[in-house]
Amino acid sequence: SPARRPARRRPVAILGGALALLLGALAPEGLAKLDAARWKAVTQQLEQAIVQGFDAQIAASLRELAEDDTDRTVRYLVAALDRRPDSHVVYEGARDFVAKITDEKALRSIRKEMGSARAWQTRVLLVDAIGEARAQNEVEALANMIRDKEPRVAVAAVRQLGKLKTRAATEAIIGGMEWLDEKKREDVVWSDCRNALTRLLGAKLDMGIDYRNFYDSRKQTFVEGQGLPGAKEAFAAGEEKSGTVTLFGEPIRCKNVVIILDRSGSMVLKDPYPPGYRPRESTAARDAEAYDEHAWAKDPERERMFRAKVELKRVLEGLARVGAKVNVVAYSSDVDFWQEQGLPVPAYFQSDEFMQFFWSGKAAYQKRTGDLKK
Repeated sequence: SPARRPARRRPVAILGGALALLLGALAPEGLAKLDAARWKAVTQQLEQAIVQGFDAQIAASLRELAEDDTDRTVRYLVAALDRRPDSHVVYEGARDFVAKITDEKALRSIRKEMGSARAWQTRVLLVDAIGEARAQNEVEALANMIRDKEPRVAVAAVRQLGKLKTRAATEAIIGGMEWLDEKKREDVVWSDCRNALTRLLGAKLDMGIDYRNFYDSRKQTFVEGQGLPGAKEAFAAGEEKSGTVTLFGEPIRCKNVVIILDRSGSMVLKDPYPPGYRPRESTAARDAEAYDEHAWAKDPERERMFRAKVELKRVLEGLARVGAKVNVVAYSSDVDFWQEQGLPVPAYFQSDEFMQFFWSGKAAYQKRTGDLKK
């Protein structure tokens, strides 16, 4: 009845009010780019969407808040992600948010929140945001995150440090590996430290102290932004000699491999170019002012499905070459397995034929591979 409706809405109103008070208390004054009316409207929308779990509205509000580019917006970002850590929609909105952050106060706020955010997904996003800033004063903050209790956060920190290719970043990774050695941890974080140092120094060693001694004896020749002279060539030669196959640049170092493929509707979406990337059509003659930052939306090669298919073809051909046992799991509304168990890529395998499985499912591919066997 009409008399009872306010009672049913009261919990949402109370939660929304409490969240508004919390976020309002956390938001310091700064050089805002959104006027007061718009700021109030967007933040109220965000607060209500967080309480009610409306992921699409949370993502949309985060993208609007990014235009403010001040430290006060970072607190809203963390609140949204910590409340909805498993939402891909919210995470995509948050990625768009951090891509627009340039204000130094906002970056300092990200550094502060990076280690204290409740959800590991939030910490990974903030680590990536700090890493993409490519500033030398971010090295210490990233180095501290190597010790994060969640391996996925620590791995993100190692990879961002590796991208910097500076003396300070190299020393931070070595320090992280030494700490892991002390803890007797040879996990995925340790492996990523080793991979990053192998790329930077051109040597594959077994302990952090070995990398420390190797680096100290050669650091005078270290080239900022590149690494030790010849490291890139030495790493490539080592990968080729060992027959290592890479997946989007990351080495696959095992001989039993399961590849999981998303073939759902989200794979038709397109992603922006990575920071600093220019499409092939952009030439030296067409400089920055002629470059359309939204050109990725018109580029068919930025479609997720297209990129997945190109990489899948290359990886499977590489795994066939090194004799790895492989299985593929593809999912959307249902789940299909390529083979009943992990087996070497068959001699009759043709990557173009395999794409039928990727698109249409197991039954269509099995029939075709049956024909190929005959």
